[in-house]
Amino acid sequence: MRIAFMCGAACWIINNAYIGSIGGVLLEVMVLIANTVTIYRIRKDI
Repeated sequence: MRIAFMCGAACWIINNAYIGSIGGVLLEVMVLIANTVTIYRIRKDI
């Protein structure tokens, strides 16, 4: 599920970059970072 959210966030980053929304790009980058860190922590515990 988190990987699907990361794919969606990547699409939103592309969209926001295309329309020139700096805030939207920064928001989605933070979402990607949070998901990546969470996936790393979950896999580390397994």
